[in-house]
Parts: sequence; C-alpha cells; structure tokens
Amino acid sequence: MNFIGKILVVVIFVLSILFMFVGIQVYATHRNWEEIAKKRESELTQSRSDLENKIASYNRLDAELQGEIEARSQQIRKLESERELLESRNATIQQALDQRNQENREAIAALDATQKNNARLVDEVDGLRGEIRQTQTNRDELFVKTLDATEELHAVRNDLELATERSRDLLTDTARMTTVMKNNGLDPALPVDATKPRVDGFVSATGKRSGEQFVELTIGSDDGLRAGHTVEVFREGGKYLGRVEITKTYPDRAVGKVDKRYQQGPIQENDRVATRLDLS
Repeated sequence: MNFIGKILVVVIFVLSILFMFVGIQVYATHRNWEEIAKKRESELTQSRSDLENKIASYNRLDAELQGEIEARSQQIRKLESERELLESRNATIQQALDQRNQENREAIAALDATQKNNARLVDEVDGLRGEIRQTQTNRDELFVKTLDATEELHAVRNDLELATERSRDLLTDTARMTTVMKNNGLDPALPVDATKPRVDGFVSATGKRSGEQFVELTIGSDDGLRAGHTVEVFREGGKYLGRVEITKTYPDRAVGKVDKRYQQGPIQENDRVATRLDLS
C-alpha cells in the first residue's frame, strides 16, 4: 500500500468516527423530543378532562339556578293569581250585595205603599159603608200581597246576611294573606319585579372614591340583588352601622355606596349586611 492509500484509510477512519458521533447525537435528540411530545400529550389530555369537568359543573349549577328561578316565578304567579281571584270574587259579592240592597229598598217602598193604601182603604170603609164588602175584599187581597212582600223581604234579608258574612270571610282571608306576605317581606302593593330579596352576607372590602365610601359585598345578582336596592350594615352583637345603596352587581358579589345619612359608625371588612334587620 502506497502513501496515498494510507492517507485514504486514515481519512475513512476519521470520517467513520465522525459519522458515528453524529448518528449518536441524532438518536439522542430524537429520543428527547419523543419523550417531550408524550409528556405534552398527557398534559393536554388532563387539561381537556379538567375542562370537561368544569363545563359539566357549570351546566349543572346553571340548571339548578334556572330551576330555582322558575320555581320562585311560578310561586309568585300563583300568589298573584290567587289575589286577582279574591279581588274578582270580592267585586262579584259586592255587586250582588248592592243588588240585594236595591231590591230591599224596593220591597220596603212597596210595603210602605201598601200600608198607605191600607190606611186609605180604611178611611174609605168609614165613609162608604155600602162598599164595605168590596173594600174588605180589596183589603184581604192587599193583605195577602203584604204577606208575600214581607216573606220576600225576609228572604232578601237572609240572602243579604249570607252575602255579608261571605264578604267578611273574604275580607278576613285577604287580610290574612296580606299579613302572610308582609311577614315574608313582601309588599302586596309593589310589583313583583320591585320586591327586594331577603338575603344577608358580609362586607368583603372597603374603599373611598371622590369623597364617597364604597364597599364590596359577598352577595350579588345570583342572590336577587339589583342596582338601587339597599342593605343594612351591622356588626356582630347587633350594633347598627348604616345603610348601603347597591350601585353595581355581579353574580357572586355587589358594590354599593355608603349612605352618609344613616351611617352610625365606621364600616369595616367582615361586617354583616342584610336586607332586613331582623336577621340573627
């Protein structure tokens, strides 16, 4: 083997070592990327599972909320229907009562006319003895009519007493239902949408802006609060602190402005708030 051949052998050996090193590096890099890809795919699968669980939980909570809203709306509509039915019945009873009173007045007027006619007939009997038999006949007929009118008057009075008693019962039922609504914090004179919910919570944060004190509450639109509602603030132990007017609501919280006219002390975090002061 000449010198050139030896050089070529050496070059081939060096190149073989170089290609072997490059192959080892390529293989190691391929294995690292495969492991990273498998790890990312596992993380993606777990993230998708977590997302599906959160979506299912959200849908369940939303369905429960819609069901509760529908149940409360049905209860309000039922109470409103009962109130309208009672008012309609009361108007019908009042109309029947007015009609009975009119019939009673007419019967009394007829009775007075009959009595006057009887008196006139008695005077005519004293002056016209020749017509006494006819007069007696007329008087008997008028007496029968008087009895009929009296019986009819008694019947009308009985109907009037029954109608009056029924009217009193209806008024009592209406007053009882009104008392029940007021005891549950509902004003019968207000529209349904204007009814303020009966809820309570806590002050989660306080702050000032443009000289006004604002507070953040732990109750929000999911609890029935709306902008314009007011809540009372008090501390554990029953100390009254003031009133807050709701300015903005979120599903689970609300922001309100402290009404300085009612403020009785500094409002701090963890103070209680309620739409009614009788909450324990």
